[in-house]
Amino acid sequence: MRAFRTPLIRTDARKETDRVGLVVTLQLMALSKPSVAVGLCDDIDIDHGFRVVSRTFKHDEPYIDAVYPRHDTLEGFIQGRDRMLKQKHSDQIIKFVKATDSNAGKIIGLAI
Repeated sequence: MRAFRTPLIRTDARKETDRVGLVVTLQLMALSKPSVAVGLCDDIDIDHGFRVVSRTFKHDEPYIDAVYPRHDTLEGFIQGRDRMLKQKHSDQIIKFVKATDSNAGKIIGLAI
């Protein structure tokens, strides 16, 4: 007896589904027309930004731990945020910049 292999239709169907999903996603993105505004951060944005830094890096980045010790505790968060605010107000070279989705009114990116 001779064994015959059948093509894996399921794999091909998955690829086609992925392609269709990608096309639909791209079409929806084109329809939503996101609008991004770039500007300087306000003090309240620094609070939000430091919270994101703390949650993102946790204790996986030695530089963040060295500059902002115990940033994941309430006391360490307050000290780190205040340090960033002080830097924002006193250093004329460093700029804190935000990108905001104008449609949603939410910050989608921060840069220092």
